[in-house]
Amino acid sequence: MNFAFDIVKIHKHHFLIIVAEDGLQFISLTNDGWDEYDQLFPKYLDKYTYTRRPAVIKPYKKSLQDFFDGNNHLSDLSISQDLGGTELQQATWAALRQLPQGKTTTYSELAAEIGQPKSFRAVASAVAKNPVGVVIPCHRVLRKDGGLGDFRGGLKFKRELLHLDK
Repeated sequence: MNFAFDIVKIHKHHFLIIVAEDGLQFISLTNDGWDEYDQLFPKYLDKYTYTRRPAVIKPYKKSLQDFFDGNNHLSDLSISQDLGGTELQQATWAALRQLPQGKTTTYSELAAEIGQPKSFRAVASAVAKNPVGVVIPCHRVLRKDGGLGDFRGGLKFKRELLHLDK
């Protein structure tokens, strides 16, 4: 399998974007995009080919640019079926994808929504392992007490994304 990638700068952020044949597979939330990718997709770097293809990445970059400019909701982007993850992780990501822009939820509410009300810690872990953050809006999940919780991209970035959502 051959993946297209590019590293793009949008506002003050640098994103590693990786696209599989069927859609978006990864967007980095940190400045260490390849390390972040390797943590979420262990062994992929050794197994598959990655080719820098700005033309393939262009529509994803444009949608991200529009989002950061306040003009897009990112819901139209195709997402790869190859995001990995357990059944619980996939269910968590699917539920997050349905969360309307501007709305937040908690880890325990999300756990209840996917039928696993006692598994809020596992849901929190699934949120953290979301490979297409921003597009699947893991930044919209807060702690039960209203606190921000953790975020792979850092709390400053999470606050920025929440502000853009409004």
